[in-house]
Amino acid sequence: MPIQGTIFSITDFEGFINSYFSNPLSPDEATFTPISNARAVLAANIPSSSFTPVLSVNTTTDSDGSFILDEKMLPDAGTSELYIIFLREVQTFRDPAGIEIPIFEPFYRSVPFRKEQINRSAEIKIYTRFEQMPNVFGITQGQIDKQTSCIADNDQRINSLTARISDHKIRIRGKGKHQKKEIKFRGNILIRPSTTPDLNSFINPKIRDFEVELNGERYPVLIEKFFTMCIEKEEMKNMVKNNIEDLASKMYSRFKEKLIKHLAERTNIKETKIRNIIQTQTSTTFDKFRFPVIGIISVAHPFPHLIEERIIVGDCWFGFPKNIYQ
Repeated sequence: MPIQGTIFSITDFEGFINSYFSNPLSPDEATFTPISNARAVLAANIPSSSFTPVLSVNTTTDSDGSFILDEKMLPDAGTSELYIIFLREVQTFRDPAGIEIPIFEPFYRSVPFRKEQINRSAEIKIYTRFEQMPNVFGITQGQIDKQTSCIADNDQRINSLTARISDHKIRIRGKGKHQKKEIKFRGNILIRPSTTPDLNSFINPKIRDFEVELNGERYPVLIEKFFTMCIEKEEMKNMVKNNIEDLASKMYSRFKEKLIKHLAERTNIKETKIRNIIQTQTSTTFDKFRFPVIGIISVAHPFPHLIEERIIVGDCWFGFPKNIYQ
């Protein structure tokens, strides 16, 4: 028998949390409704740079939120560990040939489970809640500046590093050393939600428009996937790879703390309990990232001008439970 289940949208967050932790098998039915026309994906836990998993089977939820996923449609080799993702269609893209291509964003991810853990006699019930985060819980330019300063201080290969929050991206600029020669580098970090089963990973950053300047000559760098850069200088590649990874890791840590504070205020539940819920029971998946303007700054260098001050805000989905086979 294949995996069967139902997915719901939580309509009363505080009421649901209190009833769910009183009886996880039977939370208050007045606090949630079914989600129809969502894409349910059963995926093999195989590392991939793609937004969607390499090996997966999927279906669409019915009007009552129910779904059926058959793991037997996946090859046996290398797919002993699986996880479940839910995605929703947010818009449609029309390619040059006039073909409409749906664009999906994730809203639930489970932790990985092995095939032998699947309980085929029990129906899975998943509950999700979307939260649009207030700007006050965004990551500020000042916080990004502290992270980049720390990176530059701790890596002797980097003389300077800046990361400026822009519209839908972070612009990085820096100077470093390679074989005693000065190197300049620049590029953009695009931030997308993560669909991996690693629930400690919220962000799937992509580096675009990356170039290196050696002895005054610029060399564009083609990047096929995150952290895989077609660049001759191995030291330079590792320097950028390791430090941008560190920047993304610190961003995750800050986002997590802000989510906890937001939920504590939203639900009137103590922050210590919310922290425990987030760490032990909840799957968190970012829906999208926003870059709102919060002010205008006057800058004197290299000439007097005004720039927009932006923050990064992550709207997210919470899912219960994260371990569907405990």
